[in-house]
Amino acid sequence: MSHELKLIKAIDLIENSGCKNSVFYGGLAQLARAFDWQSRGHRFDSGILHHFFFFSGCVDQRNIPTLMLSYLFAFLRFFILIIAMILFLIPLFLIQLIFGHNASRNFGYRRNYVKLCNAVLGIKIEQDGTAILPETKALFVANHRTLSDPLLICGILDAYVVAKAEVASYPIISTGATATGVLYVNRENKESRTATRNSIYDVVKEGNNVLIFPEGTTSGLPLTKEFHKGSFYKAAEAGIPVIPIAIEYDNPALDYWTGGSLAVQFLNQFGKATTRTKIAFGQPIYSKDGQEILDQAQSFINKKLQQFHTEWNN
Repeated sequence: MSHELKLIKAIDLIENSGCKNSVFYGGLAQLARAFDWQSRGHRFDSGILHHFFFFSGCVDQRNIPTLMLSYLFAFLRFFILIIAMILFLIPLFLIQLIFGHNASRNFGYRRNYVKLCNAVLGIKIEQDGTAILPETKALFVANHRTLSDPLLICGILDAYVVAKAEVASYPIISTGATATGVLYVNRENKESRTATRNSIYDVVKEGNNVLIFPEGTTSGLPLTKEFHKGSFYKAAEAGIPVIPIAIEYDNPALDYWTGGSLAVQFLNQFGKATTRTKIAFGQPIYSKDGQEILDQAQSFINKKLQQFHTEWNN
């Protein structure tokens, strides 16, 4: 089905609903994405339509109680996580004030908090394969779907996470991230990108893992977007092993973050009872050719994503 036909189908759906509010048309891309997944043979949760109709003010009145309950559920989860983060951060800051910074200790705090987050948010993780860590630390690279990707990984792996500069503006979240290991990068600034690549090298050489999302942003594509090359070339130059990680969710229509605010994405993803995920760690990749490392890492991730799709569709 072409993109034009998907859009026409989405428009027909909207117009047949009896609501001609122009606000609807802002969601055509999201609806077309959902239909795209359906046309590719993937499961499609029609709940995304109910969420969209609700925010547009044209939802079937009989669905409002169910939707309101799901949003209340998401708000309750968010409130619990914020309280838990504050309770985790207070002793961490006191310990750091007395004993100074210790990466291993901070990672332990973060790992425990992330496991609590996953439990509260109903994230169910099925792990496929275990990373064989090299003697030296490594650069881990993962595909990027949504805001919960780091929660999947950081409950398993201790690593500094490379995050876009906007994360530093998120209340409370940025405080916890900074305290437990994050490297910020402004992807629109060449100097910032170069400085971050150098920081990755320094952090790994100091005996720590680093996690990056080389697509640079979240993606709603079935497979990965183009990877940014810089970190792979730096890893090849510095002799740093690269380990790929594949992440996937079973409900793309609600779990993928392809636009819109953080708040709306949180409501969509965590207003439902559970979020089912799969994660797979690949083997360390060594090479003096940055492009070869990139190609091998991306190939592993894409093959795993295809495998996950097949398993869920069956």
